[in-house]
Amino acid sequence: MSKATSSLQRRTVPDVQTVISLALKKQKIGHNRAMTTLKTKKTMIIKPFKSPPVIPADFEEKTWSKLKITILAIHNKEKVSMSFEELYKSVQDLCMHGKGESLHKKLFTECADHISQTVEGVSILELPSTNQFLEHVSGVWNNHRQDMITIRNIFLYLDRSFIIKTETKSLWEMGLRLFKQNLLKYPGLQKDIVDGIIELIQQSRNGDEINEVLVKDLLMMLSALSLYDSLFE
Repeated sequence: MSKATSSLQRRTVPDVQTVISLALKKQKIGHNRAMTTLKTKKTMIIKPFKSPPVIPADFEEKTWSKLKITILAIHNKEKVSMSFEELYKSVQDLCMHGKGESLHKKLFTECADHISQTVEGVSILELPSTNQFLEHVSGVWNNHRQDMITIRNIFLYLDRSFIIKTETKSLWEMGLRLFKQNLLKYPGLQKDIVDGIIELIQQSRNGDEINEVLVKDLLMMLSALSLYDSLFE
């Protein structure tokens, strides 16, 4: 028998229980090492601000001043000096600092005053022909619509975060209500508009050429203001 064979015979083969015991011991050592590593890792804790950020005392006043100048420029068909992004951010900042209600009231007042003056101006206007009168009314209405679209784009954050929760629901609806309320103050103006539309329709039936786009535009105005049925019934 060779020395190699004799050496193999002298080796002790571990039993099953010993193998299992060693495996469990290694597993326990690995677990303990992992737990030690976890315990030694630092956990980052983000603490809240002790108090909310403080805004300057004149923040609302200065921001509104910029927005008011912009509204006046829009109503007067003048160039707006500030960028759309800057104006939008100003509205967002006011809303995020709890000034949404105050901003809404100020914007409402500006729009209400402008629309009141505009409709009053139409009511006292004297033009030589029905066509000229109706074209002026249509121009005022389309200017109003364009103004409200521009204003809503700037005050979109206010529209979606605050006004949507009010009875008005939207800046566009606010504009329609203000225009309607002011038009209803002048029954004579309503009559002149309706009589003018009927006159043009009659001319068309008689074979005369009329501005059909103008008639359609005015009828759509009355429909948008929910006045069509009451004025033509």
